[in-house]
Amino acid sequence: MRTKIILFSSFFILFSCLVSQAHDWESQLKIKRYKYGVLLGIERGKYTFISLGGEFQYKKLKLNNAPTLSGLFLASYEFKNNLIDYTLGSWYKRGRTNLSYGINAHMISDFNHYKFGVSPSIGYKLLGFHVLTGYKFTTQTYKIPHNNFYISIRYFLSQSRKTKIKKG
Repeated sequence: MRTKIILFSSFFILFSCLVSQAHDWESQLKIKRYKYGVLLGIERGKYTFISLGGEFQYKKLKLNNAPTLSGLFLASYEFKNNLIDYTLGSWYKRGRTNLSYGINAHMISDFNHYKFGVSPSIGYKLLGFHVLTGYKFTTQTYKIPHNNFYISIRYFLSQSRKTKIKKG
């Protein structure tokens, strides 16, 4: 019985030392990851848009609450009404399984007229897939059919990944 108590207490002390060392290593090392690649997606609302574009992601690697910041460009096309939607946007996520919050600027055209818009979005990103929902606030200069309220799913194909480690 005494041997078990000694083994358990030594294991507990060793484990607590390792955990404290891990936090020290995290505070000394600053690890940043930069990725860019192709973005494929589909947007569904009243109309269905197929999307293709590019995305750049910056992530600060930490044990908990790792922030991710992204910038993207998308060109979306709707075949039935011959519409095109250019999107320039960004989103931010804190942690590994938290929601992402974004803002996008749009230029929507039917190849005769165009209008501009802004859309805030909220989503969830996991394993390269990013499910988003949002609302487009647009100028009402011309009656161009488009999705005001939408849900989209995107997949990020990483083309290049660079990791920088800095010792503090």
